[in-house]
Amino acid sequence: MTTPLVQVNASEAAIAEKNGHPVYAWTGTIQYAPSDWNIPATSVVPAALSVGVNAGNFCWGTPATNTSAMQMLKLLGATYIRAAIPWNYSQGHWTSLYQSDAKTFDSVAFSAVASFAQEAKTYGLTPIFVIDGLIAPAGVYPSNPQYDAGYPVTPQDFALACAQLAKDCPGVKWEIINEPNYYATSSTTTLLTPSVYVEALKAAYSAMKVADPTCVVHLGPVSDLTFGGSGYVWLSNIYALGIVGFFDVFSFHLYTWRGNRTWGTSDEGPLNVQISAINSLRAKFLDATPSCLSETGWQSLTTNSGDTDPEMTPELQSQYLVSWLSELKTMYPNPEVVLIYCLQDYDAPGGDWGLVEIDGVTLKPSFSAVQSFLKG
Repeated sequence: MTTPLVQVNASEAAIAEKNGHPVYAWTGTIQYAPSDWNIPATSVVPAALSVGVNAGNFCWGTPATNTSAMQMLKLLGATYIRAAIPWNYSQGHWTSLYQSDAKTFDSVAFSAVASFAQEAKTYGLTPIFVIDGLIAPAGVYPSNPQYDAGYPVTPQDFALACAQLAKDCPGVKWEIINEPNYYATSSTTTLLTPSVYVEALKAAYSAMKVADPTCVVHLGPVSDLTFGGSGYVWLSNIYALGIVGFFDVFSFHLYTWRGNRTWGTSDEGPLNVQISAINSLRAKFLDATPSCLSETGWQSLTTNSGDTDPEMTPELQSQYLVSWLSELKTMYPNPEVVLIYCLQDYDAPGGDWGLVEIDGVTLKPSFSAVQSFLKG
C-alpha cells in the first residue's frame, strides 16, 4: 500500500529533513512528503509583517541628515531603518574602518555607527547595518588609491573588524556584505568568490557572537533570484559550502527594473517566481531561518531617472508598492521584515526610488500610501 502524500511548507520540509527524512517529491516548487512522517505542526498563518526603509547613509550622509531621515520614518510609521557602512568612506571623508597591517580601528567612524544605533532606538526604529565592501588586498582599484585602501585584506581581518563593530553596538542586526553575488561577477572584484565569502562569514559570525551574544547576523543579501540567476547560483554555491548555521536571518533583494513596468514582473523574472525559487532552495539546504527582504521598491520618473518610459508615474509607483506590500503580508511563508528602497530620491541617473523627493521635504504619493498601509 502506497503511503499518501501531503503538501509541506519550507519550514516543515527543513525540520523533517533535519530529522533524517529526505525530500520525497517535488512538483514545481511545491514539496510533498509521506503522511506518516509525523511532521511537527507549523502555522500556516503568515508572520506579522514589519516594514522599514533604507534611509541611513554613512557614505554621503551626516548626523543631521540621518536625524532627519529618522524623523521621517517615525512620521511614516516604519519600525526598521537600514544603513550601509562602507569600509572606506564615512560621512563625507575617506577613512579606513580597519587597517589590516596595523590591526587598528577608526574609532571616530565606529563611534558614529554606535551613535546612529542609539539615536534610531529613540525614534522607535530597529537599525539594520549592512557591512559593505570587499575582502581584498590593495590594488583592486588602482585608479582610486583612497577608495582602494580601506578593505580588510583577509577573512580573518574582516572578522576582527566585524567583531569590533558588534562590541561597540550591542544588540544590533548586521548584514554581511551587500549583494556579494555582484561583487563576485564584476571584472575588477572577482576576488570575492563564494569560498572567500563563506570563510569570511563563518569567521565573522563566530567572532561577533563572542563580542556580543545578542547580535543578529544576516546573510549578505543577493538579487537576481530566478532559477539560474546570478543570485540563485551564488546561494547554491555558498549553501553547498556549508554556510547554514553561520547566520541568523536570511536577507535577500527583489526588484522590478526600469524598462519593464508590468506589475509582478521584472527583468529578473516575476516576483512570485523569485520568491518560489528562494523558498525551494532554502528548503533543499535545510535553511529554516526567518527571512528579511531588505531591498525592494519601484522607481518613479523624474528628471534624474535617465529613463524616458512614460508609464511609471509617481502615482503608479505608489500603487505598485502598496500592492506588493499587501501581497507580502498574506504570502506564506513570507518575509517577516520588508525594507523599502529607499526614503529619498538622489541626484543620479535612476535615482528616483524614494518616498520623498530629492529636497528631503516634499512627500511623494508613495509616502502617504505606505503611511496609510502601515496604519491599517
